[in-house]
Amino acid sequence: MSEKRLSIRKLAEICGVSAMTVSLALRNHPRISESTRRHIQKEADRHGYEPSAPLSKVMSQIRHAPRLQAEETIAVLTSEGDFLPPILKGIRKKAAEMGYAVDMFRYDPAYMTERRLNDILISRGIRGLLITPFAKDQQDLDIEWDKFCTVAMGDTLTKPGVVKIVREFFNDMIFLYNYLGNENYKRVGVAFYVDRLVWHARIAEAATLLHNREIKPENRIPPFFIWPWDDKTDTQQHAAFTQWFSQNSPDVVIANTSILYHWLLQNAVSIPEEVGFINTSMSSEFQETMTGFYPDFEQMGRVAIDRLIRMLQDNELGLNEYPRSSLVQSVWVRGKTLR
Repeated sequence: MSEKRLSIRKLAEICGVSAMTVSLALRNHPRISESTRRHIQKEADRHGYEPSAPLSKVMSQIRHAPRLQAEETIAVLTSEGDFLPPILKGIRKKAAEMGYAVDMFRYDPAYMTERRLNDILISRGIRGLLITPFAKDQQDLDIEWDKFCTVAMGDTLTKPGVVKIVREFFNDMIFLYNYLGNENYKRVGVAFYVDRLVWHARIAEAATLLHNREIKPENRIPPFFIWPWDDKTDTQQHAAFTQWFSQNSPDVVIANTSILYHWLLQNAVSIPEEVGFINTSMSSEFQETMTGFYPDFEQMGRVAIDRLIRMLQDNELGLNEYPRSSLVQSVWVRGKTLR
């Protein structure tokens, strides 16, 4: 008696995934991550799996038939910010590649309550929720989390248990200290104007403390921060930065905004002849002139939607006890603000 053919469902049990995931992986479908595809294909080879020829022919005809509608619709919760257009570009492109539609929802408590948003999503049968960074730092949402597969971008959502796609900011800071050391910059000053993304300022502060432990005491410069809760006018903030700069005499300033760059120019400081300048969060308008990091928001959008779709395929509804977040590298640009 011939050996019984291994079914796709049995192979799915062996791999610990759904039969649909196995089917897509064996066809190298982009909806399945590369690591999962390799694992499933390896198990298929090891167990001698062979697809049914008649079934494969029928499924091929179905797959090549015109697609009438998207696989599923994903809700994208948006706020405001210069970072939003590239994020949405990455989201839309990746979602289209994987056969999913996206629907934009503006998050503004004055425009729509959290409960109303929750009810609309459920009434439309939406299971996938992608939350872009909030305009206001550190916020929570009161929705029925167990009804959704959720991915949040950045660190502005405070809800525990949500999978996050965040910028690899700590490594960016460590890279800068190493890079500047190789460029013979000895007195590195960190100055952050924190109107949002308080978490980035905390990371910069931690990286500075680690760096200062490893250098000569005479080259240690305390970091300078303007916090959202500081009750100072723009003129007072500028004066405080000027005082910090004069007292510490850094030979390069690491900042998170071009505001401090313009303050230096207003103080008649020549860049890069007198002091170097690095912007950790450059916008596109400065990419050809300023040195620093350009956050790859489009790639973050692609990574976020890819992760959410995989969660939808595995029906990972609700908050995660051990959420697995992903880090996305920024783009380093060597501009004209270092000597």
